[in-house]
Amino acid sequence: LEVTPDLVLVLVPAAAVPAAVESAARLGAGGVIVFSSGFAETGVEGRAAQEQLRHLAGETRIIGPNCQGIYFAGSKLAATFTGAIQGGLPARSGVAYVGQSGAIGGSVLDLARAKGVGLSAWVSVGNQIDVTVAEVAHDLVHRPGIDVIAMYIESLDDGAAFVDLAASAAELDKSLVILRSGRTT
Repeated sequence: LEVTPDLVLVLVPAAAVPAAVESAARLGAGGVIVFSSGFAETGVEGRAAQEQLRHLAGETRIIGPNCQGIYFAGSKLAATFTGAIQGGLPARSGVAYVGQSGAIGGSVLDLARAKGVGLSAWVSVGNQIDVTVAEVAHDLVHRPGIDVIAMYIESLDDGAAFVDLAASAAELDKSLVILRSGRTT
């Protein structure tokens, strides 16, 4: 029986990630979430290894590397290792979160639970090798039942995508709440 996976979760040491991504692409997987760290966030060698992943993936979409995954309340998909998901979450509220930092994302999830706000979606994109914060937020802003998208942004490489996102949110009368981390010398 041949099965094409919709989603492959990669939780292996960085050195084993290329083979896992290549295998998922060969199987025709729709997407891969690479939880593993040890890529662009580590410097020049890590950036080169990350670029290799992009080529190995072919048409398969990648979230990550160096991320904590995704949670969608409607489909009950919890493809994450964050401890913040343990013990369940309140009923969805129309609020979604997408961000680059797993630590901030986990804190947002914990805070939402403490305040009784059930997130409709939660996505940690990590290094954004392929799928970006702006792309996920753009998808979320077009989903019925999601009225607010909270975002944590460390880097914004595609200003046009963000402008398009903001225009779509305004047109659909949806709100974007953005925390942009600062950088100083």
